[in-house]
Amino acid sequence: MLAATIEHLGNSENIKRLGHAFKAYNFAPTSLLSESAADSVLDTYMSAFILGEDLFELNVAQILELKIQLLILTSLCAQRARTWNLKPVQSRNPLVALTFH
Repeated sequence: MLAATIEHLGNSENIKRLGHAFKAYNFAPTSLLSESAADSVLDTYMSAFILGEDLFELNVAQILELKIQLLILTSLCAQRARTWNLKPVQSRNPLVALTFH
């Protein structure tokens, strides 16, 4: 019962966040969207979801800033991953004695 309640709360939160993404672009949730408009709405929704932002009452300029923040975060994570991958396997995990190529 508790798991179902938590799932319902999470689902209703996501629906609300998606509705705010539609509203930010002045689209009704029942609107028929072009592919590029749908991409914009979904990009905005996912940016807000990943960054934990509430889209309620954000304008398009603020949404653009949100997407820029996500790009910066993604870039920093990619840089860190590349640096980590350049280290020899043994230095990352001392339990690994052999590597196979």
